[in-house]
Amino acid sequence: YEGNLWFASSRRGVLEVVRSKFVNVTMAAGLPEITANSTLIYNGLLYIGADEGLFIVDQHGLPVENELTLALEGTRIRSLAADGEGNLWICTYTNTGLVRARGDGSFVSITDGPLSDKVRTVIPSKNGGVIAAGSQGVAVIRDGRVVKSYTDRDGLSNPVILTLYENRDGVIFAGSDGGGIYRIDGDEITNYSERDGLSSGVILRM
Repeated sequence: YEGNLWFASSRRGVLEVVRSKFVNVTMAAGLPEITANSTLIYNGLLYIGADEGLFIVDQHGLPVENELTLALEGTRIRSLAADGEGNLWICTYTNTGLVRARGDGSFVSITDGPLSDKVRTVIPSKNGGVIAAGSQGVAVIRDGRVVKSYTDRDGLSNPVILTLYENRDGVIFAGSDGGGIYRIDGDEITNYSERDGLSSGVILRM
């Protein structure tokens, strides 16, 4: 009466097969086996950032190909985000840097300063634009260009940043790969590490 299937087995007893509550989206869409790192609903479509590139699935579960997916084919993508102006931001783990795409299909790469390669994460900023980070530090981006950057020369003793958070006052917190947390308030940078009570210097998510 629940639609389950029951099997009587002489070796394994009684088996019950139940329909899963979960759907494998990539399999249903006929996509290849991929390692998905990030997902985002953007303009009604599901965007999937994977080690193998960018994949898009529409409302009917069908794959979508466009100039953006073709341009990023084989490009490792670590994170996806949308800002308040309708832009899609794509972090690539290559010299493509940070990609900004618009709803009309146009896109451009930003490779200034710490965004030259291995961009790991991007978040919308409360002050407009976005904040991005990767293996060389943190970059504040407005109007499509880097207006402020923080690297090892600016006080990030470990510039490999894995995660970002911005509080309501616009203070940026950057979690690093071994150096703990950096609190960035304008030009003032404060570091919190294991010496200050953190159980680990590797901060994966905030």
